[in-house]
Amino acid sequence: MNVGIIVCTNGYGHIRRQSILARYLISQGNEVSIYFPRDLLKFVSPDLVVHCRDFDTNTSSCDWLSGMAQNWT
Repeated sequence: MNVGIIVCTNGYGHIRRQSILARYLISQGNEVSIYFPRDLLKFVSPDLVVHCRDFDTNTSSCDWLSGMAQNWT
């Protein structure tokens, strides 16, 4: 199965938690792509880097304050 995981970019450890989910899905034989901004790649373990795709949900606190938080779709 192909699975896409979109990581909310407002902080609070979403990348770490989604990495756990991604690793489990990969171990079960799934093809996984994790979508989040490339500048946050430092928070992902090296074994998952190949699965990462550059994407920003625009849901950081700055995005909410500027009104951009609802524009990611």
